[in-house]
Amino acid sequence: MADIVRSEEIEVKSRLHDFGMDIAMVSEICEGAIHGRNLASGLQPKTAEGTLKYIFGVEALRKVLLSSTAVDYEIFSMNNMEGVFDAAYGRKIFFQMVDQACGTEDPQPKSKIGDGKKKLIEESGQGFLFSEMEEEETAKVAKLSAIARAECWYLMVSIAADGTLCCELSHPKAVDEDKFAEFHERIKIFKYGEFAPSSGLRKDDGDDDKFEITPVITKK
Repeated sequence: MADIVRSEEIEVKSRLHDFGMDIAMVSEICEGAIHGRNLASGLQPKTAEGTLKYIFGVEALRKVLLSSTAVDYEIFSMNNMEGVFDAAYGRKIFFQMVDQACGTEDPQPKSKIGDGKKKLIEESGQGFLFSEMEEEETAKVAKLSAIARAECWYLMVSIAADGTLCCELSHPKAVDEDKFAEFHERIKIFKYGEFAPSSGLRKDDGDDDKFEITPVITKK
């Protein structure tokens, strides 16, 4: 269960604004996941589709949020966690495929989530040869600490067998046995049947665009 659930259009738009986002930006991220799904083929391993959706979902998340003019996001990657970080407001955002976004039940990951609780900063008794090295390390430790303390949000996307996509931006409280254990807040952006991909989204990378190559013969 979630402490706060936002599903009305006006409150969803207002809350997304706090993140420097709007509906169109979220739609672009969702289309990234769809693009990844459409790249999968029957000749690839069974895990390919999920992997491709995640890869292109993360890429789209970063591309879209780094373009935000309202919030200064930056890329971060540590301990197999890939996302964006907002230092000013103390938030980090990940991309996650789930079983069902925007449902009545809490969404759960399609694949196992690591404990995410590994220690980010390991204490070390080693000194520094130069003061500049100590200053650099102190800044690095402070940055890692800020990321660790930042709120953890997930842009959650589900794609049903019939292609229906749902999406929410949610703030889980914890991870218990590889599953989300309750939520502080859920923002239901695209509920069932509300998402419509842009007309420019290609279903596959077929040879729709054909190029004619004309050989050039140079006479000696």
